[in-house]
Amino acid sequence: MFSLPHPALNVAPSRLRAAWRAHRELSVFTAFSLTFSALPVLFQWFTLTDTVGLVVPWALLLIPRNPWTATTILAAGTAYGLVDARGPGLVLAGWFAVYALVRRGGYRQAVVIVVAMAAGNLLAWQAGTEMNDLFISQVLWLAICLGIAAPLRLADANVSRAQAAHAQALREQRALIARELHDTLARANTQIVLRAQQAQAHLHNPHHTDQINTALDDIITTGHQSVLDLRTMLRLLRQDTNTPLDPAPPTPDLTTTLTQARHNLHQAGLHATVTHQGDTTRLTPTLTTALTRILDECVANMIKHAAPDAQCTIQLNITDTTAELHAINPLADTRHTTPATSSKLGILGIQERTHALGGTTTTKHTNHQWILHTTLPLTPNNEKGKP
Repeated sequence: MFSLPHPALNVAPSRLRAAWRAHRELSVFTAFSLTFSALPVLFQWFTLTDTVGLVVPWALLLIPRNPWTATTILAAGTAYGLVDARGPGLVLAGWFAVYALVRRGGYRQAVVIVVAMAAGNLLAWQAGTEMNDLFISQVLWLAICLGIAAPLRLADANVSRAQAAHAQALREQRALIARELHDTLARANTQIVLRAQQAQAHLHNPHHTDQINTALDDIITTGHQSVLDLRTMLRLLRQDTNTPLDPAPPTPDLTTTLTQARHNLHQAGLHATVTHQGDTTRLTPTLTTALTRILDECVANMIKHAAPDAQCTIQLNITDTTAELHAINPLADTRHTTPATSSKLGILGIQERTHALGGTTTTKHTNHQWILHTTLPLTPNNEKGKP
């Protein structure tokens, strides 16, 4: 009966192809060196030098994982080939090794091989070998190896930096999308769940019809805003396409946000003190958006974690140089959060926003209270990224 091959057999060809791509250059160098070592065997008796010439070039393949082991073998083999004067493959492997090591940044190993070559040339000269042409060829080979390896090393470094920058940009973009999803859709859905739970608690009490209607109105309003936020995000994600886009959404109004924060806290049964000092028009759109997101997160956390009938305080102070936000609320002894209403990503998002704008955020527990303090500089030059 026909049976499928073992999964390992399917993976093996791909691994071989990956290994070939990773070591293709060194494999070609090894093949050339072995070929030049094998040529003399066709025209003369097999000697010790021929044996060494057919063994040492394989050390080229060790350079990526064991550079010093490969360097030791190739340095000794190259020096031996120069002294014997019958090992062209050994000398060729030495120069290939210098090139490969310089390109990989192994400058010390490359120097060791060059020194071994110099020692081999000196010993060959003392043995009576004519060195004029050989010395010129050695200098020429050194110039060729360095002249090719150094620019390629620089190009490889530039490519690595570009790849690292690209990867970092992708990470930052993913973090930005995740932060925006949390601060818009996830928070809105959490608010809808909490308000629905509050409405459900009043269903069997005919005297709480107003509370139920208010909760339903809030759910409808939040749902509409969630849809608008989703469409805005989709529009931004499509901004590099040829699709015509709607105008960008207006910058949030901090005064309206503070008023909405007070309303939401009151609707959740909390006592709220929400104040601000300073001129909000001094803030850039980026700072305004960031503070709006942070305020919304503070309110959401108060609704989820504050003690019943607790006194919650939010204070925004705007000076000539900074915008400071203080948020304080008592913590309930028993918290009724679930994975659907608490992701523990809100504080992380606040810290990322403030860090991107050159500010700081500190949070701490004090006597069953949760305290958040955010400071953002007003200087535009301190803005390092988008909120």
